[in-house]
Amino acid sequence: YFSATFDQLPDIRRYLPASHRDALWELISKIERVFAGFVRGQIAVAAFTTSAYSLGFWLIGVPYWAVPALVGGLLSVIPNGQAAGPLLAITFLVLEASSTGSFSWGPVLVYPLIVYALMQSMETFVITPLVQGSATRMHPLAVLGALLAGASVGGIVGVFLAIPVAASARILLEDIFFPWLAQQAK
Repeated sequence: YFSATFDQLPDIRRYLPASHRDALWELISKIERVFAGFVRGQIAVAAFTTSAYSLGFWLIGVPYWAVPALVGGLLSVIPNGQAAGPLLAITFLVLEASSTGSFSWGPVLVYPLIVYALMQSMETFVITPLVQGSATRMHPLAVLGALLAGASVGGIVGVFLAIPVAASARILLEDIFFPWLAQQAK
């Protein structure tokens, strides 16, 4: 919400110290753009997850494959929320197999988990670092490192906040700390 209405909030500038108002406002604007980029990146990752699930569930013959694909894709904005897609696909396959009397563990349990493992690996190690790296102007390896650090420090909440916090820290380092450090070195 803040990203959508950021330009409509010029009144908060008056609460910033007058001596540093313009510099602080520019810094706040940069950080706001990082958060907006992160949200756009999450939407792009969710679209990838939905597409990957759609293809995978269709290929393995999940009845009503679009429903678990949409659920898994939409919930992928929450860390580990995309696991709802394969669980729903397994449920649909179990219901179909029990109604036809042809229950087999391969198609019912293993195939959706293979789709999930492939999609999750691709999303975690390729798509998220590339998309979020581009959206927040961070190197993909820095994004992956931030995700790992966020997971180890804060668990699921840490994973969700890792990328915008790391990108904001990069901005603060570039705009405040490094110039101060260069000034101290003179």
